[in-house]
Formats: sequence, C-alpha cells, structure tokens
Amino acid sequence: MNPRRRARPLVAGAALAALAGSSIAGCLWGRPRATIVEAPLAPAYAGSAACARCHGDAAAAHRGSGHAQTLQRADGPLGGGLKPSAWIKDPILPLTFRVARRNGEIGVEARGADLQRWQPARWLFGSGRHGMTLVAEAGAGRYIELPLSYYPTRGWDLTPGYLANAPKRRLYHPAGVPADHVLFFTCFDCHATAAADTPDDLDLGHLRGGVQCERCHGPGERHVRAAEARQPIAGTIRRFGGASAADITRLCGECHRAQPPPGFPPDAPQLVRFAPVGLQRSRCYRESRGRLSCITCHDPHHDDVGLPARAEKVCLSCHTSPNRLAAHLCPVNRVSGCVGCHMPKAEAARHSLFTDHWIRPHHPGESKSAPLVPSPIVPGVSDH
Repeated sequence: MNPRRRARPLVAGAALAALAGSSIAGCLWGRPRATIVEAPLAPAYAGSAACARCHGDAAAAHRGSGHAQTLQRADGPLGGGLKPSAWIKDPILPLTFRVARRNGEIGVEARGADLQRWQPARWLFGSGRHGMTLVAEAGAGRYIELPLSYYPTRGWDLTPGYLANAPKRRLYHPAGVPADHVLFFTCFDCHATAAADTPDDLDLGHLRGGVQCERCHGPGERHVRAAEARQPIAGTIRRFGGASAADITRLCGECHRAQPPPGFPPDAPQLVRFAPVGLQRSRCYRESRGRLSCITCHDPHHDDVGLPARAEKVCLSCHTSPNRLAAHLCPVNRVSGCVGCHMPKAEAARHSLFTDHWIRPHHPGESKSAPLVPSPIVPGVSDH
C-alpha cells in the first residue's frame, strides 16, 4: 500500500466514489463513448494496455465498467455531450445556479441579487451510475466542487456537500467553495490511477482517469517484464485469488471505506453508502471463516449486471444446508429473495440508493430506507 495514502475523510459528491447503477443517458445528447485521460506513465507503471496483452477478457470487460470511467476530463467527449440545466435555487439564499456552456466549456453559472459568476469545470467525477459532479481547478493548490451534480434519477440538482457549507460561505463563494489539494487528493486517488500529492499541489502529470488495473493491483512494470522473460511472477504484483477476506475488504475499503467516519452513530443511514463497513458488521462475514469478501459476489472488472441472482447463489450455498446451518434457515423463503429482503436499498446520499451490506433480518413494517438526517459531510470531493 502506498504509505502516502491517508484515511479517507467523508467528502461530498454523489458521483465521487467508485460508482455503479443507472447510466446518464438522459443527461446527454446521444451519449458518446467515454474516454480515459491519457498521460505519460508513472515510474514503475506498465499501463492497462500492457495488462491486456495477457488478460484480454478482464481488460475488455473493465474498459466498459463504471470503475474505469469514474474520472474524465470535462473537455472530453462525455463533457461535450452534457446538457445544460434549468435554474436551480439555493433553498435559503438569493442564489440560483445552472449548468451552462460558454465558449465550448461546460461549467456552472451562479446568479444573485447583484452578482453573476461563471465557473468552468475541468473534471467530471463519477461514471454517472450514481451521479456525476463537476470539479474546477482554482489555482494555488485549490479545487472547487461545483454546486450542481447530475443524478440519473433526478437530473441536475444540488451537490450533496453544498448545503453543508455555512450560508455565509455559500454567499461569498457562489460558484463553489474552494478546498485545499490535501482534501482533493483523496478524491483523485480513488477516482483515478497514479495521482500523487505534493506539499503545494496535486501532481496529475501521470494521472490516468478511472480505476485502472494498477490502481488495485499496484505498479505492473516489474510483473510485465518477468512475464515476458518467462521468469517467476510471484510477488511482482498484488493478486487476490488467494488473499484473505480481511485483505480484500481492506483494499476495497481504501475507497469504499472500511471504517465508519468519525462522529457517525452505528445506525446512521449514511453508512449504507460504505459497503465494507456494513459487510464487516454482518454475522455472515464474521462467521464465514475468511471466505466471505467483497469479491465473493462482486467481480471488480464488470458492472453489477445480474448481481442479485449471483449473490443469491452465495447466500443459498450456506443457508440451504440443514447439517451446517439448521438454526439459520430462512423461515420466510428458502429458495429466493435473499438480497432484496436482507440487503435492501437505502437512500444514503442525495438522490442515490445504495445496497445495505449489513446482512440481517428486516422485520415486517420496518422501513427499508431510513430517512436521511443532516450529515457532517465535509465539503470537497467523495465518495465519491
């Protein structure tokens, strides 16, 4: 693990995280194929194209996944297809916003009683499965999460962390409150590959947009050279076939969070957003003897098409065995419906539903989607 990585703060942005779900086709004029930001390879990196020479099937599937498309340039093909929005009002301030286009740039226009601001976007955070947030560069090591984000179920609306800013700050920074690069490093580090932090700013010179092969498996140059020379490859790259559930959960938790954010009560509905947190609480995980991990159900190279049926097979592989789990056979339905009943979806971020990975019974009449309460989300960019 990179020793420079920090524990992730809880930061705003429905799109700022590794995301999956609905597409953003309703937001675009004939959605173009998303592109990945290309840059010179970082030292010790081989690039995803090198990985694809031996791992073609996984690489081909991954290229179309939400993971691979979760950070793009705003001036790329996807940004060029984003539609402007209607005016959207701050709920308490005399400010209105809209996504607009000026001189070919996509950004946010803000208007008040005696002001008008225009802030072009540089980055699109999020694949659009859960959402997409516009981010600008403000110079001097500062970045701005713009006040409007796109949601597949809603269209353009306020970015989740926007209202966490005090009204005075929102009024003083009508097009988005700048934040230091130290906070934004956690966003780029999870939405891209080979992001680096420096004392004064982010080093994006080697950035590859999206979660590429080497974001999870580590720099691959040594691995590729060993494979090409037909030398032993053990230890040359991070592999997960024989990894423990704890190690896999820890890796996924680098971006999806393995520990609750400080200050959240154990039953806070926002925690549903962080799948590893819920999974580790579940009795299934704790009593699986290290067999149940994120990749037991999820294939990180693919989006979750057909996932409920695949996950249900995992449930039934244990809970239909009277000899092993006679006391834990479902009294309601022993052949189907496991995921929808024991892992319901909940609104854990603005206009975004997430699957509750704290696998447990939900009793009749119990709300499957606890109402959101004001959250101590730190403004900035993710988790996102």
